[in-house]
Formats: sequence, structure tokens, C-alpha cells
Amino acid sequence: MDDYKCSNDDMLERILQDPDSMPRVMQLEYLKMITDNFSDERLLGEGGFGKVYEGKLQNGKIIAVKKFNFKRLTNPDVQEKLFMNEVVPLMSLRHPNIVRCVGYCSEKSSKIVKHNGIFVLAESQPEMLLCLEYLTMGSLDKHLKGMAIVSLLVSTIGISIMWFVSISTTAIPHFINKYH
Repeated sequence: MDDYKCSNDDMLERILQDPDSMPRVMQLEYLKMITDNFSDERLLGEGGFGKVYEGKLQNGKIIAVKKFNFKRLTNPDVQEKLFMNEVVPLMSLRHPNIVRCVGYCSEKSSKIVKHNGIFVLAESQPEMLLCLEYLTMGSLDKHLKGMAIVSLLVSTIGISIMWFVSISTTAIPHFINKYH
């Protein structure tokens, strides 16, 4: 198991060091290992669709592991859409002020159970997780105390803010250079 952990740690280390690298598929077992099985001691925060845990790599580096909780949403298509709505922008955007996605996980498990007197293969709800670079200074909403509207936006529509930041760092300077 140590070789498995070490190779995944090495891969994450390379991704963290190379700003142009793409996020990689991570195994659920590895993410359980680096978060102490998603223990409460490793909990960094939580929101409407999941909790964020501290994942500690062998070299001491920290990553944030967001574990989605879609249990109240029974439609798997809606769950997948919400997951993709968060993953795709993070994988696409590259900016120093936007947290980087370094990995992701979407795994289903199945087991044989007895249903109406016969054995059937039952699939569990998929486990969906994101691995993000760890922000040592915390999340943006912690630094926006007293700015209720912006803080509310950050906590409820963070994707829109990321999109605005992306647009403002590309389109607005282009507009200013072109028309100023």
C-alpha cells in the first residue's frame, strides 16, 4: 500500500508543481487513505453539496479533497450534471487567483443483495470527489467579512464568480487596450 500511496503522492506533487498539468483520475481508496477515511479531524469546511477534507501527502504537502453528498438528490443524471458543473470550469480555468483542480474521482461500487427472494447485483450511489490545491489562507469568503452581498455570492454561486474573474482577466484588459 505504501508504493501505491507514494506513486499517487508523486503524481500529485508533479501536478502541483506544473501549472499547465491537467487533473488526474484518483482512486477512492487513495483519497480515503490521505484523509484518514474522511475523519472529522480532517474536516476543513462544508457546504450544501458536500464536505472538504484535508488530504495529507507523504511529503507533508496538503491538498483539499471535496467529497460531494448528493444523497437528497435521487436522480443520477442531476448528480452527474452538478458534479460536472463544478469540475469542468475548475479543469478549464488557469489563473493564479483561482484554486486549481489537481484530481477527481467518480466511483461506483456494487454488491450482491437479496431482493424479493432472489439475488441481484445492486449498484451504490457514485462517490464523487474533487482534489484541489490547498489554500493556506482559507477561502475567499473568510476575507470578505462585512461585505454581505459579495460573501453571499461567494457562498452560493462561486462558479459565477470564477467565471467573472476569468472574463475580467482576459476580456476587460483586451477591451481597455483596444478602446483606450
